[in-house]
Amino acid sequence: MALANSGIIINTGGGPTDDKPSITLEAPHDPDRVSAFLNIRVADIAADLLLPA
Repeated sequence: MALANSGIIINTGGGPTDDKPSITLEAPHDPDRVSAFLNIRVADIAADLLLPA
């Protein structure tokens, strides 16, 4: 996803990497609980998504 000349990587999970061998990213076991949110505000979402108004 592009954002202001930068990128956001949306990742659903994965195993350990070479630089972090003890870390595993996984989805929460309880889908009704979250540990973080990422809110992105835009002036006109329809224009940003190229949708008809």
